[in-house]
Amino acid sequence: MAEVAAPSRPAMKIVAREAAVILFSRGICMSPDEISTFCNICGRRVDRGRGHYIVRIEAFAAVDPPEKLIYLDKSGDFREDINKLLVEISETDPREIEDSVYKFFKFDLCRSCHKEYLKNPLGRR
Repeated sequence: MAEVAAPSRPAMKIVAREAAVILFSRGICMSPDEISTFCNICGRRVDRGRGHYIVRIEAFAAVDPPEKLIYLDKSGDFREDINKLLVEISETDPREIEDSVYKFFKFDLCRSCHKEYLKNPLGRR
């Protein structure tokens, strides 16, 4: 297998996963402990069982209860409103729609980066 130069820090973990898949497809099996994990902040290799931290972030649309219930007239024709909504959705990038509803992040951190992260998790200046 050809050597790969270290890409940007967040992609290092992906390279390790791709290598494991390639090795598995060639009949070589690796345990999860043999796959290296890298800190997503500083890029240092973190060994399992030695101060490895995982940070998970979920961002999702808050659903506020309606201030008052609206009863719709069942005899009304809502086709025009539905068609407008469908046109608006079709003109919007699917990823933008998806990101506006739910987004999940998972980061692996070494001990020192985890300590710094906890001091300022929102990255405020």
